Amino acid sequence: MEKLKRKAFQNLKKASVSATVAVVALSGFGATATYASAEEDPMSLYLDAQKNTNEVQWERYKPYTETSYELQDRLLEEAYESNSTIQAGLDVNSDMIHQMVPKLSMYEKALSKAKLETSSKLDPSTNEMFADMDLYLDRYRIGQGSFYQNEEKTSVKITNLYNKYFTVNNDDFGNLMEMSGANAEMPATPEGQMSAAAPEMTKIPNVVEYNQTTFTMDELKQIGQDYLDILEEQVKEADFSLEENASFEDETYNKVSVKIDEENAQEMIKKLLEELKNDERIWDTVMTQMEMQGVPTEGQEEMMIADLNKAIENVDKLQLQDGINIEAYIKDNLVAHEEITFSILNPETDQTVSVEMVGNYKENGDDYQASGDISIVSEAADTDVVLSYTEDGEEVSNGLNVDNTFRLKVDAPETQSDLNVGLDLTSEYTETSSNVAFDVILDGEALQGQMIPDISGHVNTTLNKESDDSYSQDMEFGLDLAMTTPQTGEMNGSLTFDVQQDVQFTDELTFPEVTEGENAVDMTNASDEEMAEIGEKVQRNMKRYADVFKSVFANTLFDEQK
Repeated sequence: MEKLKRKAFQNLKKASVSATVAVVALSGFGATATYASAEEDPMSLYLDAQKNTNEVQWERYKPYTETSYELQDRLLEEAYESNSTIQAGLDVNSDMIHQMVPKLSMYEKALSKAKLETSSKLDPSTNEMFADMDLYLDRYRIGQGSFYQNEEKTSVKITNLYNKYFTVNNDDFGNLMEMSGANAEMPATPEGQMSAAAPEMTKIPNVVEYNQTTFTMDELKQIGQDYLDILEEQVKEADFSLEENASFEDETYNKVSVKIDEENAQEMIKKLLEELKNDERIWDTVMTQMEMQGVPTEGQEEMMIADLNKAIENVDKLQLQDGINIEAYIKDNLVAHEEITFSILNPETDQTVSVEMVGNYKENGDDYQASGDISIVSEAADTDVVLSYTEDGEEVSNGLNVDNTFRLKVDAPETQSDLNVGLDLTSEYTETSSNVAFDVILDGEALQGQMIPDISGHVNTTLNKESDDSYSQDMEFGLDLAMTTPQTGEMNGSLTFDVQQDVQFTDELTFPEVTEGENAVDMTNASDEEMAEIGEKVQRNMKRYADVFKSVFANTLFDEQK
């Protein structure tokens, strides 16, 4: 439990992590600069170019994301009703796997004929939610369930098994688990110590309240703005210099150099941590989400604040003898190339951890290229870790085509644990759709000898705003796996999901009446005799359901077993 309580902020005790976080944020502080000097002094030149570079990239994506962000924010804040259809498909091409799993063909056939239809309603003003689910197989409805929740109770009904809701007070869930023995004490270890267990969930979280703890896009922007404002204010104390007509890759730029000394860098990190410590928006969200997940929160905030205070104290122990150094090459109010470097010295070992951050951005008509790298080199571990991304975009007549790569590379020659993992994306965006194909990269000495398949897939989405309060969305997700081994030969398979959804925002919602003794059974108040009788009915219905299921689908799903 103690480890769980401290997990969220344990790394804040490490000064090197604090420094890295601060400098990562520093690389983008110009995104929110709000002024530019008429004389184009180095600081204003740099801040304004940083802001413009980020705005150009944000505005490029805006036509293809604003409807999606709008829908996401409204789903968090407004009452709505929704209808969805979900279908799936499974296709495995391997004789050996089919021999190992004789029923695999049946599963493939069943999944291809299955369909899940859902309808839901959600009202943030009353914290009510209702969902109705119907499962179909080959046009037959084989399952039906309902879920209803308000601030006091949670109710579930599975019609095929029992025709009434099972309901429990949200605050009584812990008592119900205790009555059922689910929260029984864990057995003692041989040493007499209690074995570790997950924290008991004593309350059922309210789904609507949980959704509302998610930040909207505007809220995220405001939080980012507030922290970048702190960085901007602190960096004014740095030493700026300008070199005109500086050469980089056979072109000339205005080169701005920034020197942030050790004391200023430490103060910058302190200010960020102080802001985090006093940021009630973040604390309220963290604590609410912990409660919703059933994690005990008593004393948690105080403990995390204490960890932050300790981290703030440790900032002065950072040894950034060369400070933080920035070089930016600027042309046409864009930062074409930027390098941020610093090293942290461990005085006990006289060894350093060196960090280098490099960013590039270039436009060529309707095309553009962007890239970024973060390299962390540890003398003590003889390890080089590189995080990198590239983006190659082209504006076309009806949208935007983008190729992305993301990589994590670890070079550790002494331990022979080199690693190269990442993701390659090919995306096509229009104002109403996005088609994204991906390939997963898994390579390196650390993975040698392991049977890892080739992994690829796609996510295709279409989103239309039908009216002011009505949206329709189609999403298809596909996952493809392939592998060839001497023992099994060539194997490949695919799994697909297709989701169609309509959303209507309205305040005119009606929810079911769930009443104990009429259409509901209160699980905490029901007698042992009543629960035993219900259990017998459920068992009889399960057997009857299984018999009917087999008789109806014997000639379609199970014919291969004859």
